[in-house]
Amino acid sequence: MMWNLVDYSFVKNKNFQNHISKRGWHKADLVSSNQLNDLRILFDENHEINQVGMFYSMYSKDLSYRKKVRDGILTILAPLLNAEFEDYKVAYAIFVVKTPGEETEFFLHQDPSIVDEHKYSSLHLWIPLEKITEKNGPLCLIEGTHLASQPYRGITVPSFFKGNEGLLREYLKPIYLDEGEAILLDPRVVHNSLANLSDKTRVAALVGIIPEDSEIILSHCEAGSEENVVEQHLFSDDYFLNGQGFYLNCECRPENGKMLNSKKWDIKPLSEEEILKKFDALGISRTNQISVNHNLSECVMFGEPKS
Repeated sequence: MMWNLVDYSFVKNKNFQNHISKRGWHKADLVSSNQLNDLRILFDENHEINQVGMFYSMYSKDLSYRKKVRDGILTILAPLLNAEFEDYKVAYAIFVVKTPGEETEFFLHQDPSIVDEHKYSSLHLWIPLEKITEKNGPLCLIEGTHLASQPYRGITVPSFFKGNEGLLREYLKPIYLDEGEAILLDPRVVHNSLANLSDKTRVAALVGIIPEDSEIILSHCEAGSEENVVEQHLFSDDYFLNGQGFYLNCECRPENGKMLNSKKWDIKPLSEEEILKKFDALGISRTNQISVNHNLSECVMFGEPKS
């Protein structure tokens, strides 16, 4: 079935737009030292983490905590967001936490589609609160894979590379950042983050940017249902602030939304041969920068900011 990527019309800088359209991401020096310091204070005042693993602030069941984090991040970053984007709104603003430990490498994935991607594109703004090196869990990505994607993605929707994760690791590129630098990332790009092997917890602020006139629409494949059938569920704009089930029940059918439709779409994972052919057509080349044949520890996740 045909599907074409939609432009990032809400990004003001046309050079940024062009880079993201071509590569799927862009690195830029966007964040002031005062904003970084304020983000660190916001994090320190609301977190007390004493366990190994990864944590996303939207996982928490404490809605007052989640609102405090969202409101705090958006207040601090308001000048940046309004300078870089227009006709936009924020789907979520959260902290992503990776403590020191070998059990903190996040799996290879694409982020879920959260808008109708036949009409819109969305972006992530990823802002680490410290310099990112090879030691403290850098984001790794495969340039150009936003063009190899499909418009329906979610926890329960099979990825195009399912079963070929080892192959795709050969294409990953680690991204290192100085303080103040941020990444604009198309959520369709295949990416992961490496384990934090430093002695300090790595914290990043993550802001989901969507067009102002778009709606939150999530994709879901129900276990045991007809093959290649994708459900579309509509939610209010505050879904990621007030919704539940992002941690323990993430594979269940989304609740408190409205099912828009259930449609057939070719979502079967590609074979190795098909992936290689697609990557070759898109000019996606191996980087061989990430180890492929080592025994990865399963990433440990936890659900609350204080432990």
